[in-house]
Amino acid sequence: MPSRSSSAVPAGCACRPKTITSAGFRRATSHPTDRPTSGCTNSKESLAGLREELAAAQQDLATLEESLETQRARDVEREALLQQLDEDNRVLRAGERWPFLIMGAAILGAGFIGGLLMRGGATRRSSSRIRF
Repeated sequence: MPSRSSSAVPAGCACRPKTITSAGFRRATSHPTDRPTSGCTNSKESLAGLREELAAAQQDLATLEESLETQRARDVEREALLQQLDEDNRVLRAGERWPFLIMGAAILGAGFIGGLLMRGGATRRSSSRIRF
């Protein structure tokens, strides 16, 4: 690759390629950061374009952060609602058991009372003596 001559780049330009190393030897190619991509005159134009892109990106960032905060607030509300629904569900499940327990106790009590009445209705007494 031919080395750049100093006349191709203006003398006062900050992006002038450095082709001599600190030891005094010439490099065959300059470092990529030393080479200008489109010259010093275009860098001001590209800088202005990049600043516009940066401003647009910052505006998008602000919009996205606001949207994120809104979604976080919705998530907090939904989480609170979900916890309330879980608690209500637990209460309803526990409240659902009582009618079944009361019904079972009522059936058992009715059977007990019915058994006592049937035994008392029998007038025949068994003798207490033992027969062989």
